[in-house]
Amino acid sequence: AFDGIFSFRINDCDLPVAYSSRAKQITLLQMDGDLPIKDVKEVIKLAIKGCEQIYKEQKRALTERWMGSLPSKKNLLENLHLTNAKDAEMSREKGNGRHEGSSKTAEDKE
Repeated sequence: AFDGIFSFRINDCDLPVAYSSRAKQITLLQMDGDLPIKDVKEVIKLAIKGCEQIYKEQKRALTERWMGSLPSKKNLLENLHLTNAKDAEMSREKGNGRHEGSSKTAEDKE
């Protein structure tokens, strides 16, 4: 997957660049026209910088949209642990829960 495509048009030269921020690789580089090599290098640096900015903004927007209302992973695990502990305690109180080391419930033992 790529994060963005930048296309520069300088003095009748078109230079699209696609870049993957995860892989830190250019995934597309095409040039139509003539441009001095030092300018090509500068355009590529600018394109990479722009693609990395696009990646950061996309990641921020998606995280905010889809995970903004979720609790942190730590809180989620703590809540899950507390819920499981409460459920286990309630089952033991009712006498029909499975006990550690046992494959039978209280009902199975009767």
